[in-house]
Order: sequence, then structure tokens, then C-alpha cells
Amino acid sequence: MTKELDLYDFKILDELDKNSRGSASEIARKVRLSKVAVNRRIRKLQEKGIIKAFIAQVDYRKLGYNNCRVFYKLQNLSSEDEEKFYSYLISHKLIAYIGRMDGNFDTFLAVFYKNNEQLDEMLHEINSKFGKNIKERVILPIINAQYFGRRYLIKAKELKYIKPIIRQKPEKLIELDELDHKILQTLNQNARIPTIDLANKLGI
Repeated sequence: MTKELDLYDFKILDELDKNSRGSASEIARKVRLSKVAVNRRIRKLQEKGIIKAFIAQVDYRKLGYNNCRVFYKLQNLSSEDEEKFYSYLISHKLIAYIGRMDGNFDTFLAVFYKNNEQLDEMLHEINSKFGKNIKERVILPIINAQYFGRRYLIKAKELKYIKPIIRQKPEKLIELDELDHKILQTLNQNARIPTIDLANKLGI
């Protein structure tokens, strides 16, 4: 699939990764193509399934959330048990990402929670429902994180220092109202939605 992509495609993907709300005109100026060409290439990247979605990067720490990874080694898992286990994980509101692995562990979860009580309740629920299928569990809290983007989108000779998105405990939390939450939720579904469409969708 990557053989079908040229340098312009990779540059466009890199720009979208840095700022998925960047306009076609802004991207065109940076990659030195026309606006029409950029829009056409983005559309083709979506049609090929290379771009799955446009996601907003949210600094969860400023909203009062903590993040941890939970690793599970499973045992005695029938097909029915496996379906129930993953269906439960997918439906849980604290779990943002699930990975299936080879090696010492079978599954890892990216969990976002506001306090230790929330995390403990989730872990207890999983253990009470699927404890017989859990051989080992490891919890790794993330103290702070730096996100450098998808560097594989840039050719090595062009790789320059990228200012990271740093997520660490802020001095002051940001309070969001109901409308803020709706805006973030909509942007998380499609970060490139035009502002006028976003306003119409939310009735504002």
C-alpha cells in the first residue's frame, strides 16, 4: 500500500497529524501543492483506508484525568469467554484503547480516570467478572507523557526536531461546561468538520 503513496502524500499525512483542523489552503502552502490537489489527495487517502478518522488531540491532564496502562495475561479462555471479555472492555467508559498482543501479555488497556477510586472500581469489576480467566495483571501509571507525532510519516533525511505535546499535571484544571463537552465529542468523531457545520450540528 505504501508504494502507492508518494512524498506529497506523506507530507500531507504529516501535516494532518500535526493539526487535523488545518485548512486545505494551509496544507497546500506547506507542501507546495494546490488546494484542489490537497483535497483530492486527502479524499483518496480516505478511500484507500489509510486515513481512518480525523482525531482531536486532547490534553486530558488539564481536564483532571490520569492515564495508566493495564496489561493482562489470560488463561482458559473459550471463544464465548473471549467475546464476553472484549465486549465488556469495549463498552467500559474509562477504557479508551484496547490492544491485543503476543508475548508475556495478551491484552493491554489505555485507561483514563479521575481518581484512584474510579480505577479501583473498574479493576474490581473486571476481576469479579473474569477473574478465572486472568492469570496475571500489571498496572503502569503514566506520570507524564510527550507526544512527538507519527514520525514514520517523515522521510529520515527530512526529520527535524518536533516540539512535543506534553501532558503533565497542570497547576490549574480547566472546567468545561456541557457545550464544551459536546464540541470535544464532535471533534473527536471528525476533527476536520467545518466550524459552520459544527455550529449547526450543536444548534449554536
